[in-house]
Amino acid sequence: MPELDVLVNGRNYRVACGPGEEDRLLRLAADLDRRVQGLVRSFGQAGEGQLLLVAALLLADELDEAKGAVKQIAGLDERASESLNQLADRIEQLAESLEHA
Repeated sequence: MPELDVLVNGRNYRVACGPGEEDRLLRLAADLDRRVQGLVRSFGQAGEGQLLLVAALLLADELDEAKGAVKQIAGLDERASESLNQLADRIEQLAESLEHA
């Protein structure tokens, strides 16, 4: 299993990842570092644990919002599918009416 050094808030961390996931891990670590640096600029250099906790909570909030959006989209997709089925049924009824006319 590959291990990489990632830099977050000026500290190196050794992290393992799956084969082929190295670039993704580096991108994720860079995103986390960017968020932590933003917190440092906003609130000052608080304790490392506090900064990482707030960054994790912000990420969890984004994830929760994204999950909600996915559920909304899935609901819209289901309603669209139902509407298409109803339209197909209506078209079939109209076609039958025209055949018998």
